[in-house]
Amino acid sequence: MDWWSKFYASTGERNKCGTYLEKGFDTLQVYDRELEKVEGFSALSDFCQTFKLYRGKTQDEGEDPSVVGEFKGMFKIYPLPDDPSSPPPPRQFRQMPPNGIEECLVRVYVIQASGLQPKDTNGKCDPYVKISLGKKTINDHDHYIPCTLEPVFGKLFELSCSLLWRKTYG
Repeated sequence: MDWWSKFYASTGERNKCGTYLEKGFDTLQVYDRELEKVEGFSALSDFCQTFKLYRGKTQDEGEDPSVVGEFKGMFKIYPLPDDPSSPPPPRQFRQMPPNGIEECLVRVYVIQASGLQPKDTNGKCDPYVKISLGKKTINDHDHYIPCTLEPVFGKLFELSCSLLWRKTYG
């Protein structure tokens, strides 16, 4: 059984989930709208913020590139007090890495897209995934999905990056 079997069993698509349900495996709660709009999730404001995703750079500095999506998550960077005797900021992690460059692996799961804008004369588009992190780019154009505004990708992409980590006290 794979992730897709669980997903399709959870959405009620029995013809696509194989024997997943018969084997008694757990299912997921799949919502028909954004979690921000589901009662009980506090609009995801308890820990997430929404960051707009833009379609590349524009030629004119004053011009805003078009918004093509949103990232929902949280980045926390705390300034350290100048006085070492001052209380430190709240910590999210108990064990800090040593000073230096920390190699990180970033995993991006792209499940599906909905409500894409038509780009072709047939009123559809041929969507694919393109992800950039710093100067690294993954372009999955070879695996585009033809003639749809509701593509299901079901893919995992991994990029590595380096973060400079400097621990200044205790």
